[in-house]
Amino acid sequence: HEDTLTSIASLGAILNSVGDFDEARPLLEEALLLRRQTLGEGHLETMNSMQLLGRCLVGAAEEGAGLALLEEAARTSRRVLSEAHPSARHFGQMLAEAIEGVAAGSAQR
Repeated sequence: HEDTLTSIASLGAILNSVGDFDEARPLLEEALLLRRQTLGEGHLETMNSMQLLGRCLVGAAEEGAGLALLEEAARTSRRVLSEAHPSARHFGQMLAEAIEGVAAGSAQR
C-alpha cells in the first residue's frame, strides 16, 4: 500500500538524518525496490528514494555505491523532468554536496 511505503521511506529518511545508517539502510533499500517495481524508474518518488539511499550509503562510508545512486537520481531527473526542473536541480545539488563531502573526507585521511 502506498501509505505503508511512504511510512517506510519516511522512517528511513529520519534515521538517516540522525546518522543511524545501519537502521536506515534496509528501510531505504526496501522503499527504493518497491518504488521501482510499482512506480517505475522515472517517477519522482523513485528518484527521491535513490537519493535518500545514496546519501545513506555515503554516510555509511560506502561512497562508491552511494555516489552511483546519487548520479542515477540526478541523471534520471534531468532526462525525465528537464535540467531546469527544481527537483532535477535538487538532485544535482545533492550529488555535488556528496562529492564535496567525500573529497573533504579523503583529504582529511
